[in-house]
Amino acid sequence: MVDDPERYRWSGHRELVRRSPAALLNADEVFTLFGRTRRQARAAYLDLLRQERSAAWLGTAVEALPWWGVVPEVDGPPRGLDPLGHSSGPGRRRLTAAEFLAHVTPLVGISTQELASPQRGLEALEARELIGALAVERWQIGVKALADALGKSRDGVSAWVQRAATRRQKDPRFAARLDELDRRLAEDVGHAS
Repeated sequence: MVDDPERYRWSGHRELVRRSPAALLNADEVFTLFGRTRRQARAAYLDLLRQERSAAWLGTAVEALPWWGVVPEVDGPPRGLDPLGHSSGPGRRRLTAAEFLAHVTPLVGISTQELASPQRGLEALEARELIGALAVERWQIGVKALADALGKSRDGVSAWVQRAATRRQKDPRFAARLDELDRRLAEDVGHAS
């Protein structure tokens, strides 16, 4: 459509190459796919674009694209997490926010009342971040639904999820705890159904 992604008005490219005050996408989340640091990721992203501009398939018919009609080889169901931490495994039973909280709070060692309270402290903050990230990222429970179930503001719950995403990238202990909680919750919900 265009020879430079910066010229396509509906592309997020401009937000990736320079900070935008009214960004429509989270550049840091996108960059997690390209590298460990923002500088390294940005360079890898731009290098990929340069390579793609000289690709032999550029400008050919859709049917001529190298990946058209290719069926990927799969050895059983996919396992693990995608680069953003979302489950790539088999689908999960859908839970309401209240059902999710009823299952997850005992696993974290906090009551729903404590989770919703204004109580501060490192343990309470980490519990909120773990539960927020797990609900939104891996169990497809909306921020609004979780906030409503807890009697909290959407902005507050959204902040938990954002802090958890940052923390998961920087703190291997937190990331491991999130993965373990996810595994335990999937087992618990599986046994309860």
